[in-house]
Amino acid sequence: MSGTQVAADWRGGLRLWWSFTWRLAAALLLASSVMVLAGYLLVSAGMSGKTYIRLSSPLGTLLFFVLQIDSFRRLAGAYDIRIPGGPSHEQDHRHRR
Repeated sequence: MSGTQVAADWRGGLRLWWSFTWRLAAALLLASSVMVLAGYLLVSAGMSGKTYIRLSSPLGTLLFFVLQIDSFRRLAGAYDIRIPGGPSHEQDHRHRR
């Protein structure tokens, strides 16, 4: 596979993995805390627990995937990772170095 070599050895690969993982974990922790606080306020305001659970499960799943995609997008931008099949002008720009 051609493209930018991201890490020269396993230490570089581990550094790359950690830079992705800690950001994702921090974002998920913050977002989950906000969801729990919002749930507490909604249940205190009169929403039933069943309704909250019915709403929070799909929202939590969606939030997880959105944060994961955003973290990978930031990682790919920081390390100039080439994704096969991207826009042609983007691929041309990256190959002109």
